[in-house]
Amino acid sequence: MDESLDNEDPQTVLKCIIIAETRISSSSLDSAHAAAFNRFTAPWVNSKVVLLGVSFFENQKRYNRAVYLLRRLLSCFNCDGRRGYWTVRLSTDLEHMGRPNESLTVAEQGLLDPWVRAGSRVALQRRILRLAKPPRRWKTPTFSNLVDNKIPEVTIQGRSLNCEVGIKNRFYGEDGEQCGVEQLALQYYSGEGGGWQGIHTESSIWLTIFGLLMWDILFSDVPGVFQTRFQVNETQ
Repeated sequence: MDESLDNEDPQTVLKCIIIAETRISSSSLDSAHAAAFNRFTAPWVNSKVVLLGVSFFENQKRYNRAVYLLRRLLSCFNCDGRRGYWTVRLSTDLEHMGRPNESLTVAEQGLLDPWVRAGSRVALQRRILRLAKPPRRWKTPTFSNLVDNKIPEVTIQGRSLNCEVGIKNRFYGEDGEQCGVEQLALQYYSGEGGGWQGIHTESSIWLTIFGLLMWDILFSDVPGVFQTRFQVNETQ
């Protein structure tokens, strides 16, 4: 599939999409416990091919085919963390097809799906706020204030040493020494940014604290979660 896309071979791409689409039927795993192992099944792999097909049709502006494939994915995988992403794509493609009412309905139903979470949920809320204008909807959604909150932006200026793609940017810090963008931000916030103190750890401190506080929960005896003896006993 990837090779066919790279070689711009639409006939082979279409053949792969058709084969994969026929092989995701009845692949849904109905429980969250079973869904944890979904990615180790053939239907899950085929669903990845189908999703590539969605992108293929979207790039060709054949949104009707993309919508069909997205509906197939949503109908076949009831317990899947990707449902939020699929729902956002489906709502977007329906809007591209000039069907705003249906696009809005899909977004609203997506918020009722327990598998639609995090960023996908926020994206659907924003779509609803944009599409749910009178006369489509007269009532303002309860989450409107949360979504419309503006996060303050801070612009930090620094003298760059290099601007090459693929190479980590280096700057002259306030002390005249070379530093990365993270150290430049720390210098700003320790000075005119409010006198804060901080370190650059890529969230490792918060992840460590989370692991320590949630240790009993992370290693609780839940059937089917731990598959080897190295997982069952955390001291091994």
